[in-house]
This record gives sequence, C-alpha cells and structure tokens, in this order.
Amino acid sequence: IVSTTSGRSLLSKVTEYGRNAVITNGIVKSGTKLPSYQFTYKHDVFDQKKVSIPYRNIPHNLTSTKVTDLNGDHIDDLIGRIKHRVTYRSDDVTRHSSSSSSSLPQGARYWLYIKRSGASKKPQIKATYAYSITTCTERGSGEGPDLCSTKSASTTEGGLYADTTRIADFDGDGFDDIITDHRQVMSRAEDQKWSNVKGLLIADFNGDGRADLGDIDPQKRDIDIRLSNGTSGFISKFTTPKFYGALYGDYNGDGLTDVLYSKSGHKRQIYYSTGLRLAAGPIVHYSAFGDIHSNGRLVADANGDGRSDYIGNRKQDHTRLYLSRGDTLLQYHTEGHGDLIRDYPTAFMADIDGDGINEFVTHRKKVTSGFDGRATKLISERPDMLVGVVLPSGGQLSASYTTYGGDPEDERWFPPVLTVLASLTEKPNSSQAFTTRFAYSGGRWDFDNRRFAGFKKIITTLPKLAGETKAPTVETTYRQDVSSVGKIAQRIWKDGNGTILRKQVEEYSTDNSKLPYTSLNTASLSYTYDEGVERVQKTTRIFNSYGQAKYRTNHGDTAKSGDERTYTRWSYPNKDKYIINKWAVEAI
Repeated sequence: IVSTTSGRSLLSKVTEYGRNAVITNGIVKSGTKLPSYQFTYKHDVFDQKKVSIPYRNIPHNLTSTKVTDLNGDHIDDLIGRIKHRVTYRSDDVTRHSSSSSSSLPQGARYWLYIKRSGASKKPQIKATYAYSITTCTERGSGEGPDLCSTKSASTTEGGLYADTTRIADFDGDGFDDIITDHRQVMSRAEDQKWSNVKGLLIADFNGDGRADLGDIDPQKRDIDIRLSNGTSGFISKFTTPKFYGALYGDYNGDGLTDVLYSKSGHKRQIYYSTGLRLAAGPIVHYSAFGDIHSNGRLVADANGDGRSDYIGNRKQDHTRLYLSRGDTLLQYHTEGHGDLIRDYPTAFMADIDGDGINEFVTHRKKVTSGFDGRATKLISERPDMLVGVVLPSGGQLSASYTTYGGDPEDERWFPPVLTVLASLTEKPNSSQAFTTRFAYSGGRWDFDNRRFAGFKKIITTLPKLAGETKAPTVETTYRQDVSSVGKIAQRIWKDGNGTILRKQVEEYSTDNSKLPYTSLNTASLSYTYDEGVERVQKTTRIFNSYGQAKYRTNHGDTAKSGDERTYTRWSYPNKDKYIINKWAVEAI
C-alpha cells in the first residue's frame, strides 16, 4: 500500500509458507501456505478546512513576533511588540488572553528571547532593550558650546540578551544554554568560555542532540558549519553551498538538518546532511517556484510524516505547498488551481490545537500583514497508523488512537505529543467483539538522553465477561530511570468494583551513574487475596559480574519457613571468545 498522505510504502500482507516452498530469485513461486495476515492503515488523512486560531484581537502592527509553547499545553502561543511598546500575548488553554507592556522611546534597540530553564513547563520570556538619548540646548553666538545631556538605559543583563544572543542546547543536556559575544551561560558544561563561537545560524547538523552554529561568509556567499563538541567550543567541519534562499529542515526524516536552497528562479536543490558533510541531493524544477515571494518562504512538517515540507506565498496573496516525497518535492494543491490556500498568504506554521501537527496561520486576505483570525488544517490526524488486522483464523483486530502530551497537573515539561493506542477490539467471529481500552499517565521525558522515558502507569480496562456489570482492570506501573526504562515495577489486577485480586511487585538493583547502565531484577513478589487473606510468594536472585543470575531462591509462602528452594549455577567464562552464558553446573 502506498500512503496517500506521506507517500510511504506500507506493509499490507504477510503469508507463511511451509517447508515445501519454492523460492526463485527471492520470490516464492509455490508451496503450501496458510491464510495471510492482512493489514489496513488510515493513510488518507487529508481533510483541509478552516479553523479559528486561539490568538485574540491581534493588532495589525504586531512585530518581532515569536511562536512557541509558553505554558506547556502544546498549543503554540504568539508573542511580539507593537511599535515601541513591548507586548506579550498568549493563547492559554483556559481561553483567556493576557498581556503586559511598557513604553520605549524612539530609537530604542529591542530584543525578544525565550529560554526554557530546566524542565519547567513555562519558559522565561526576556523582552530587553537598550537606548541612549542625547538632548542638546542650542546656545547663541559667543555663549559657548551647546549644552547636551545623555540619558541611557539597558536591560540586556550585561549583553546576555542582546543582538548576538544565541539560545539553544549546545552542551547536550536537553536544556537551553545562552551564548553571546560577551557572555555565556551553559547549563551543564563546566567551561563557560567556549571557543570558535562564530555565526548566528543555529541547527543540529549531525544529529547528536547538540546545537551547532552556522557562520555566513558574505564574500564566498556560503555558510561555515561549526559543530559543538559539547564541552568547550565549536569545530569547523564543512561548508554549505551558496546560502542564497537557504532553508534548513529535515527533508528525509533521518533526524539531521538538511539544506534546501534556490538554485535559480525555477529550481530548488536539496543537500542532505550526513553528519560531517552535505551531500548533493535532487534538483527539483517547478515553473511555479518563480512566483513565490522571497520573503514568504517557510519550512515545516505540514502532513505529519516527520519530514520538512516547503511552503511559499505566491505573489503575496496565495499559499502553495510542496511536500517532501522521496527524492523530490510534490506540489499539493486543491482542485482547479495550483494553490493550497487561495487569497490568504501564510504568516507562520504553528500547532494551534495541541495535537502535535502544524497548521497554516494566515495573514489577512491578499496582504502579508496582520492575521485574519483563522488557520488552515491540512490533515485530521497522524497518518499511516495501523487500524486493522485480519488474522489467518479469520478473526479481526481493530485499533483506535489518541494523543498524549503530558499530564496537565505535572509541572515538568513534556516536549512531544505522542500518538498512543486508545483501544483494541478483537472480533473472533462475526457475532462477537471484545474491546480492551488503555489509559496513560506519568509520561516522562529524559532530557539528558533526549528520549521518551515511558509512562509511569498504564491502566488496561479489559472486556467484560458474561455476568459482569463492570469491567476488570490491570494497573501496570513502570520504571523510568535510565537503566530500567519500560521495565515493570508493579502490576495490580482488580475486578470491576476495584477490589484487588492479585498483585505482582518487581525489585531491581540499578546503577544509573555511568555506562554501561545496569538494572538487575533482584526480587519478584506475588500477592494473592483469596477469601480476603493476603499471601505472598517471593523469589530472590543474586547476579554475577556479567549480569546473569547465579543464585535464585524461591521462598514460597513468606509467612512460613521450610519451603525455600535455592538454585545455584556455575560457569567457566571464555572471555577471549566472548562466551560467558554457557552454564556448566546447576544445583538445587
């Protein structure tokens, strides 16, 4: 199956053959086979429609705008200024807007920066300024020089928030750092005076989780890429092609920052990052490229497939979209013309509803200023999700999904919006259907390792059996420390009334301080509650230096003695040949 939305190839069928299968050139020609597994996906999720944006009463003269999530709800907020008045505006999930402002004199220099401090949901907003005003009183001939006085003011914190401020995760701990030409504030690196700091372009070109710098050379008209070493500075590694019209994004979905630049009025070329250099990619030709205004070009993932797409405003009055598809850009448009959005140019891309997918926030009709109060949604949900399976037995499985972006009451920042399984329905035949539902909580993001650390708890609601009025549940609690991510800490089985039927507890000995991390399951406890009486059975384990259980003791009923049984194993490791898991003796 070829996905309508992403263009990716999706597995549609798996067939199991017997030993008598005849294979020629990698293709099964004949043989005994079982009925196939068949897979279906929701891959056509294009559903273009206009929606209201959460930003209220946005002034037409709002400038210096920035778009980011300011309160941790995954809905992008808008912040900016009006002429010489610093103004802050937010969407806020409670559906009320707030603003604060202060006046600045003519000639003031103004900077707006947003920095996330640690794992807090709400970043710091720095609206800073600097100005110097000289006032002179003209004196008559022979009365001496004019009388002048100078008034200066600055909130740049010694140049930390000024014209050369760069905010990104340069040392790789998942938190924002600040580098300027005057000062540096690193969140983890001990060295606070990094070397080879040149350039204002910020991107992760080699995918190591650390932000790198790009320095534009106006003479050669290219950009020198300097990679962060994570501890003390930047290393010059490679140079981009001509920077004219360069747009930076991940055009092939591999997690590295690539470059799209204007080769000519009607041609665009992609250069793919390999980590240490840029490899020349395809040249894409569209005559319509020539109509895209130079100040109206954007890069964002518009269709939720994890690849950056090219968005351009045609003659400042219409929006055009080119989707990344393999080695080309595919123009996507509505029927009857080449535009995605007629009469409305796009101001910026933002997630306005917290579903993890970008929307097109548009200017006023046929002008590139202000906002018309609406946005365009291109897709209804994440594409290419598996929604159905036909089993060889003839039974069917169907799945539905929801999104998770962190717990509202959790003050920790949870960056991604995840698509998670909401329910799974099994139909063994045409007359029966059993649905299992899932609820998630305690999702955690591991900032140090830049990865999802799993959910703290998943509650599984099982199908009701005959005679049951309420569905039973299974509550599973997981470990989230770096060495034990995804391991079960506890599992509780309850009936529909919430009565505990049984419980399983797992204990671990961990070392999260250094690589290689270790997590050893030292004990397992099983609790049963027959007739309201709790009984506990316990198994303990002792491990050797290779992480293998050399002693295992089954304690039986912990309330009694004499029913313990210990299993002991010996081995003779052959470390030279990496043979360490062959047991020589086992004793009971």
